Amino acid sequence: MSRGRSLVVWTAGAAVVVGVAGGAWLLATRENTTPASVDAALARYRAQAEAAATPIPPGVYVYATTGFESISALGGRRHDYPQRSTITVTGGGCGMTLRWDVLEHRSNVYEICNGGSRLRAWKEIHRFVGREDVTDWRCETTTAWLPETVSAGASSGARCTSSDSVQAGTVTVVGEEQVRVGTSDVDAVHLRIATVESGGARGPTVEQRWLERDTGLPVRIDYRVSTLNPSPIGDVRFEERYTLRLVSLEPRR
Repeated sequence: MSRGRSLVVWTAGAAVVVGVAGGAWLLATRENTTPASVDAALARYRAQAEAAATPIPPGVYVYATTGFESISALGGRRHDYPQRSTITVTGGGCGMTLRWDVLEHRSNVYEICNGGSRLRAWKEIHRFVGREDVTDWRCETTTAWLPETVSAGASSGARCTSSDSVQAGTVTVVGEEQVRVGTSDVDAVHLRIATVESGGARGPTVEQRWLERDTGLPVRIDYRVSTLNPSPIGDVRFEERYTLRLVSLEPRR
C-alpha cells in the first residue's frame, strides 16, 4: 500500500525510537545514491516500447540535471543528483507515459491522456534509510499536462490524490517562449504549477514546466517541494529541488 513520503520519514523516525545498534543500524540506514544510467533506460525502453503512436516521439531523452532530495531525520539525509538524467517516452495506458529516472531508486512516472493535454496519474518513487517508498497519485480530469488554451494568464485547477495526501492548486500559462536545446530554438509553452499538499504530507510544491508547443515534450523543468511529514519523533521535513534541461531533441532508441 502506498503511503507517500510520510511513510519514508515515519520509518526513519521509527529507526531512531527503537535504537537499532551496531551493524544492523548501519544496514537499516544505508543510502544508495547510484545514478540512473542511460543504458538502463534504453534497455527498459526497448523491452517495453509499444507501436502505439504518441504525440512525443518515443524514446529516451537525456537532460542536463542539477538538484537533490533530503530529509531532516537521522541528523539529515541528502541525495545529490547526477549531472544527467533521462525521460523515457512510451505509448500505452490512456495515451503515453513519461518516466523520469535520476537515481536507481528515484523516479517519477506520468500517465498522459487526450493527445498530451491531460495528466491522469503519476507515480513517485524515493528511497531513504534502506526503504523504497512508492506514492501513486490519481488526478482529476481538470489537471492539465499541456493545456489546450495557451494564452498567457489562462489557468485551470490541478488536483491529485494519494492514499493519505492531496495536492491541490492551479496550472497557469506564463506564456509562449523559445528555449534553446542543443543548436535549436524550440517553441515552448511555459507553465507554472503551484499546489499545496495536505494530509500526511503538508506544504507547498511549485513546478515550472516548459513543454514543446506541438508535442508536450519537456524541454525544461524546475521543481521545488518542501513538506512536513509526521513521525514518532515529531514532524520531519522533506525537501526536493531539481532543474532539468533537454540536451537533444533526438531520442535514443
